[in-house]
Order: sequence, then structure tokens, then C-alpha cells
Amino acid sequence: MAFHLAQALNSDGLQRPGALVGIDVVAVDLLERWLARYSEEQLSLVFTSRELFEAERSGEAAVALSVSYSGKEAVSKALQTGFAGLAPPEIEVVPRVSGVAIALAGAARERALAMGVTDWVGCYWRFGRDVVTTVMTR
Repeated sequence: MAFHLAQALNSDGLQRPGALVGIDVVAVDLLERWLARYSEEQLSLVFTSRELFEAERSGEAAVALSVSYSGKEAVSKALQTGFAGLAPPEIEVVPRVSGVAIALAGAARERALAMGVTDWVGCYWRFGRDVVTTVMTR
């Protein structure tokens, strides 16, 4: 779900937000199963090489990738598309001590720029065996 805090339509019909928010919840168990089942090549269909590297380096790969995946979902919701027309690796979300680092490429970047979105902030937290990630445009 995306929450529209402020918006205006442009001549191209795209909304130029004052701010957009996306939120998503992912079960850490899901990513534990993915890590056990899929090869790095298969995981790269969803995650960037940086996300995979940082997750491995963290010592809690399933948690880190849960943050990345829920962040991708949250960004896609804020962009008002879900993953329609976007590839998951086009949205990179890396957990940091102070929140998440977000980088967009390809169609996700084009969509954000068309909406006037150039900057993101995000945070995450663990709630039992779930990870919640929230992102917002500034």
C-alpha cells in the first residue's frame, strides 16, 4: 500500500508527490528457505550483487535479504506500480545501521524521475521473525 501525503498531476498525467510512503513486511523464514533452495545465480534474478555481498558479510544473510526484499516491495508501492514493468534488481535496498541505502536503476529510476522523485529515506525493524521496511520520498 502506498500512502499519498501530497500529490499533484502534471501535464504528462504522472503524479509529482510532495512525499510518497511505501511499507512492506517479509518473514525472515521465507528468505531462509530461498537461501537454502536457490543458487546465487537464481538469487541474482531478485537481488543485486551488492545486496548479496552485504547480506553475506552481515553474518545474518536471511535478515539482511529480508530487509532488501521488503524494501524493494516498499519502493515499488511508493512508485505506485508494484513490480509491474519493473525488475526487482532495479531497486537496490541495503540495510545500514542508520536505515537503508536505496539506489534505483532502469525502469524504476525512470519512473521515479518521471514522478519528480530523486531522494529516498528508509528504515527497517525486526518484529519477531518478521522484518518491516518503510521508505519515503523527500
